[in-house]
Amino acid sequence: MSDFSASIDIHATPDHVFALWSDPAGWPHWDPDLESATLNGPFETGSTGVVKAQGAPQSRIRLTSVDPGSSFVAEASLPGARMVFSHRVVHSSGGSTATHSVTFAGPLSRLYALLIGRRIQRTLPATMDGLKVAAEAASLKA
Repeated sequence: MSDFSASIDIHATPDHVFALWSDPAGWPHWDPDLESATLNGPFETGSTGVVKAQGAPQSRIRLTSVDPGSSFVAEASLPGARMVFSHRVVHSSGGSTATHSVTFAGPLSRLYALLIGRRIQRTLPATMDGLKVAAEAASLKA
């Protein structure tokens, strides 16, 4: 198994952060690595959708766990592996702390980590910065 993770402190409540996460169509507005994201149904465990990262083919995703206001996990199947995207937000003294983790699991996980891992390491900080800016802007409007 190979993991890539980043956390960021956000001056907004966990509810503001989770509101952004639970709107897949809005992900590309704050995640510079995404071209598009759709979900075929409500933001709940079992729902499926499609994401398209910049310069990559579309990937089908399935929400494998959703804990409203706190966390969610989405998975994409790859030949010989799974790509697991975990998201968690917790309350902190300054507002909240959000963490995104990407894990490759399965027989070919090391290969995918080598092929895709550098890109994830390179783009994950910008994704987290975008989430922070969007959540803090939303909290100011509230």
